[in-house]
Amino acid sequence: MIVVKRQNEHTAAELPARRLLENLGWVYVSGDQLALDRESEREVLLKGRLIGALRRLNEWMTAEQAKQVVSNLEHIRGTGMAGNRAVHEYLTYGMPLVVDGQSSQNRNVRFFDFEHPTGGRNEFVVTTQFRVRRGVEGGSADERVIRADLVLFVNGIPLVVMEAKPPTLGWRSEAVRQLGRYQEAGSVWLGSGAPQLFRYNLLSVVHCGAEAAFAPLGATEDRYVEWKSVLPYSESEVQSRFGFEPKGQAELIVGLLNPATLLDILRDFVIYQPEKGRVVKKLPRYQQYRTVKSAVTRILEGRRPEDRGGVVWHTQGSGKSLTMLWLATKLRRDPRLGDPKILVVTDRTQLDRQITETFRRCGFPAPRQASSTRELRQLVTSTASHTVMTTVQKFEDALDTPEGEVEVLNPSENVIVMVDEAHRTQYGLLGARMSKALPNAVLVGFTGTPIDKGFRRSTMRRFGSLIDSYTIPQSVRDGVTVRIHYEARLPELSVEGPQTL
Repeated sequence: MIVVKRQNEHTAAELPARRLLENLGWVYVSGDQLALDRESEREVLLKGRLIGALRRLNEWMTAEQAKQVVSNLEHIRGTGMAGNRAVHEYLTYGMPLVVDGQSSQNRNVRFFDFEHPTGGRNEFVVTTQFRVRRGVEGGSADERVIRADLVLFVNGIPLVVMEAKPPTLGWRSEAVRQLGRYQEAGSVWLGSGAPQLFRYNLLSVVHCGAEAAFAPLGATEDRYVEWKSVLPYSESEVQSRFGFEPKGQAELIVGLLNPATLLDILRDFVIYQPEKGRVVKKLPRYQQYRTVKSAVTRILEGRRPEDRGGVVWHTQGSGKSLTMLWLATKLRRDPRLGDPKILVVTDRTQLDRQITETFRRCGFPAPRQASSTRELRQLVTSTASHTVMTTVQKFEDALDTPEGEVEVLNPSENVIVMVDEAHRTQYGLLGARMSKALPNAVLVGFTGTPIDKGFRRSTMRRFGSLIDSYTIPQSVRDGVTVRIHYEARLPELSVEGPQTL
C-alpha cells in the first residue's frame, strides 16, 4: 500500500512539477551528484556551486574570500524566523566583507544577479528527494533524516522546498503538516525535523498535481494560498510553449517559480511584520504582485502624467495597504526612476497612522508622516526623495494661498502620489487642485469599495484608466473574502382582540 501511494505521489505531482521546472530553465541534478557539493547531509548549502556563483558575481573576489563569505553566511546569528530574516537581509542587500584586514576596504558581496536574473550568471538547480540529516544538538549527533520531495537552489542556496502528495482527500493538510514537522514549527515538532533547510527559505509549496499552494516560513494551513497568474507570460504563450492550459499546480509553477519572478519576489516582495507579539513573514498574493508589476510598467512607459497613473480596484480585505507598500518599495528601488518622491494620501487620521505604522513595522526606509500643513509643504517642495504620508485635509490646506490660487509646489515628473479610497467625493476638487500643484506628478488611486458607473467614470477621469481589478467574486473563490448570506425575516404577530393590545 505504501509503495502504491509513493508511485502516485511521484507520477501525479513530483515528476510533472520537475519536468515543468526544467522547461522553465531549472536544471535537474540528482541528489547523488549534489553530494559532491556537501561535506555531509547536515549541510544544506551547495558550497561548491555557491563559491562559483560568488566569484562570478563579484569579480574581485578570491577563492579564499568566497569561502569566508560562505562561512559567514552559515554562522549568521538567530534561529527560526529571526535567522531567516537576518539571512534574507544579506541575500537581498549584500554582505559586507573586510578586504585585506582593513575596515576601510569593505566590499559588498552580491549573492544573486537581480538585474539580469536569467542572463547566465545565476544558476537554477532543482533536485528531488533531497536528504537532510538533523543537525548536531547539545554536542551529540542526531541521525534522523528527512527527504524533501523537491528543493530549488539558486546559486547553491535552497530558496524553495516543495512537498508533493497524491491527489486524495486531505492532501493539503497532510503536506502542510509534514512541512511543519520539517521546519519544527511548534513545540510538538521539536527534534523531529531539519530546520536548517529553512534558514535560507523564501517560500514552501504543497502540491498534488491538480492543485498547489504556497506560503512563507512558519505559516499555518489557512495561509497557504494558490497563485492564479502566469505573468510574465500570457496564457496563449504558455499554451504554445508547453502545450497545455495553465491551471492549478502548473499555473503556480509557471507564474511563481519561473526564475525571474522568484528572484523578483525575493528582493522586493518579502516583509517581516510584528503581529501579536511575534514576527510573521509575508509574501504577496498573485493579484498584489500583478498590480505592482502593471503599475510600475505604466509609470515607466507612459508619456504623459495622465497615461502613467490609474486606478487599482481591489475588494476590501485583499491587502490593499501591503500592495501600496510593495509598490512604494518597487518604485524606490527601480534605478530607471532615479529615487522618486512618493506621497501616500488618505482621508482619515486613523488610516494615515495605520498605513504609516504598516510601512514602518515592515521595514520600509524612513517614511515621513507630515505632522502639520507647514511640514507637508516643506516635504513636498523639497528636492529630496522622501516618502511622505499625509491626509487629504492637510493636503488641501497646504494648497491654500492668500490669493486663492493654487501655486506649483513641485514641477518634477518624478513625484508619485498614491491615494487611498480614491472613489470618495472629497477627492474630486482635490484632484483638480493637486494636478495644478503637482502638474507632472503620477496619480495612482486605490479603492476597495464597489462603485457605480458614475463614480467609476469620475474616478478614472481624475486618476486614469484601470490598472488592475480584483473583484468580490474572485476574492470569494480564492477564500480571501467570506460570503455572507442574509435572509430577511419578519416575526409572526397576531392580534386576537382589544384586550391583548
